[in-house]
Amino acid sequence: MEAKNKIKKELTFKQKVLLYFYKSRQYLDNKWHDIHGKIKKFVDSFYFYLIVFGGSVFLFHKASLYFNITVTEGDLHGLAFAIAGIIGASIAIIFSFSTFILQSTADLFSTQYLNKFIQDVKEKVFFWLLVFLTVVAFFTPIFLKNYVLEILVGILFIAFYLIYDLYKELRKRINPETTLTKIRNDAINQLEKRNKELKKHAHIQNRIFEYEKENKDFSLDVQYKTNSNWHFIVLENVKYLFEIGLRLLAKNEINSFNLTVKYIHDIYLKHLSLRNGHFIRMPASFWGSYTFDDEGFTAKILEYLQSISDRIIQDKRKENIYYLLKIYESLLTNSLNIEYADKTLGSHKGNPLLSFILAYYIGLVEKLALSKDNDWIWESIKSISNVSNFVLQRTDDYFVCSQINQAISKISLSCLTENTETFFKELVSIYFNQIRIAWNRYEHNEIFWKDLFKELKKNVLLLSVSSSLSLSVSELFINFHSWQVNVINWIIKLEGEKEKKEHLDKFMQLLERWSDFLLDFARDIGLQNKQVGLPIIQSVDNNLRIIYGIQQKFNDLDLKDIYRTQSNVLSWYFQKTEKVDESFIFNLEQVQEILLREINENLKEKVFDVKGVSDLFIRLVKQHFEKVSVGYGYNHPRVIEKLICLGLVLNKYKVDVTDILKLIDQLNAKYLELNKEYFELKKKEPNLMGPDEYQLCKEIHDLENDLFSYNNGMGMGIKQILKQEIDKIIWNNFIGKIKHCEGVEYKTVPKF
Repeated sequence: MEAKNKIKKELTFKQKVLLYFYKSRQYLDNKWHDIHGKIKKFVDSFYFYLIVFGGSVFLFHKASLYFNITVTEGDLHGLAFAIAGIIGASIAIIFSFSTFILQSTADLFSTQYLNKFIQDVKEKVFFWLLVFLTVVAFFTPIFLKNYVLEILVGILFIAFYLIYDLYKELRKRINPETTLTKIRNDAINQLEKRNKELKKHAHIQNRIFEYEKENKDFSLDVQYKTNSNWHFIVLENVKYLFEIGLRLLAKNEINSFNLTVKYIHDIYLKHLSLRNGHFIRMPASFWGSYTFDDEGFTAKILEYLQSISDRIIQDKRKENIYYLLKIYESLLTNSLNIEYADKTLGSHKGNPLLSFILAYYIGLVEKLALSKDNDWIWESIKSISNVSNFVLQRTDDYFVCSQINQAISKISLSCLTENTETFFKELVSIYFNQIRIAWNRYEHNEIFWKDLFKELKKNVLLLSVSSSLSLSVSELFINFHSWQVNVINWIIKLEGEKEKKEHLDKFMQLLERWSDFLLDFARDIGLQNKQVGLPIIQSVDNNLRIIYGIQQKFNDLDLKDIYRTQSNVLSWYFQKTEKVDESFIFNLEQVQEILLREINENLKEKVFDVKGVSDLFIRLVKQHFEKVSVGYGYNHPRVIEKLICLGLVLNKYKVDVTDILKLIDQLNAKYLELNKEYFELKKKEPNLMGPDEYQLCKEIHDLENDLFSYNNGMGMGIKQILKQEIDKIIWNNFIGKIKHCEGVEYKTVPKF
């Protein structure tokens, strides 16, 4: 507010004046448009013509008195005949126009509806009123002697107004949308009429038999089932809409066709609103699924929509397809609000109406996916993403969620042949959104979470196959990491302790499930996988940071198990790897950096036990050593170098490094044995290029230069940790214990 006032104060007088006039002009323009619209509406109303008529008669009467105009009886008879003739001729013209309209629009309607379209009550009433006015105009001079002229003028005005009103009505009928609106209104009126009638019968039945309160809602559904033909006229109107819609589609009337679909949608929603709270769920099978019965009304509506979808897919009508998807989304949204009369008998019955509509919707989505049209596939993915989001916000029903996830799976399989990375990325986003929605709503639904992570893993793998790089997978995982951090920060800032504890427990459950998912994923594919390995490693890194944040704010929580799970994930690095060609592997470097950082931080802060992490670091070095190729004799010493890094950190905190030193000697001995023939040859040929028996010492010397030379600011990863934690004293203390390099010195020659 203060900033706003400050901006106002900074305006000059001229600017204030211009701003005032600008706002005034906007206000006057808005007022003028408002007044202009009201005047236009009033001029076309009955009251305006009534005022004009009254004013005209009054002025005519005063003028005749002022000018002393006398009208003979013969003149009145002639005027009466003329008015009667005018009205008769107008009747002939207007009804000829009506016949022309009927002929021009007849190809839109079926024969049955054409008969109904002809039967216009208003047209009949106006016709007989005009006939009556013609007769009255003819006989008025004969039977009346006073105010004959005024009466004849009044008859003429009334006749012209009726003709004009009828003309407007007929002109509207040229527009097919007017007919569609009429059909929709007729169907809705029939629904309301039948509902009102059956409610009366249900009320009487309740009064007679004095049902208990929980059973009274059953009565209306029973009345509907007893009068099973209640929807006959309504479905007839829906059929008219369907048939007219197909004819409009053939004429490329896209908007009018969409209006047809919307009106079918409106009729069905009216049906749902009238019967909401009165549907009865019934067992559908031995396996516990339930269904409902609205006398086939829902099935018939959905069959019409299915027929419409088949037609527009066949004709490749993209705009209509997109609109139909929105219609289905609206139906699903409204079906979530349905309550059942048997709600007190158990909540496990789910929402069979939602499942029923969802089945037809998924059928449409699958057809679009099989069409191989990228635009349709993209729209179907966006649509099912919306459906997944708003459905999951209301229910975690197994059958509903299973339907949605199965549809997503079918879309992903159809996209596999297209190899479209964007599609898979959006599909994976759906599952991440499901996690975001469900983490604090359905934390106890183990089946839901099991299926969710199963589908997530499958689609992440499909995305990795379709992408040559891991950028898309990494982007999705990083976005999820940011969301996790935002959630835990939000929980920490909550003021109520009870609310904070409740949400923290839910978040910890999510973190455990997410960690188990990463563990299962790593176990299946290994972390060296170029597309998926790095995102999993980054997820573990993010989890560790979150764990430390939680540990710092909530000291009473035991986080040892979930911390141990992170290490278990990283332990599966070489699960799917038989052979490694390089000593430097990017993903492995990330893993070893995380582990070394954890060892260093926990030795420093004493938060978690480092024994398991140290053992894992050593095990990964051993596995790398066993799987790496000879690489001209350079690879194995560079692998052993990682043990040097671990030993330096342990040595800093006075941890016994005897086992590390023994392992260094053992691995170096294996290296020497592997390259024994080459080293013997090099002794005979001193000029032979390549490493010698002291290559490990050379690697140690290079590491020393990286840590302590003048350009050591360029280090990253593990070397960056060592530069921050290791000084020259610690270095000399540990390196001096490596027996193989005793007395071996290298000098760095400066470059010119």
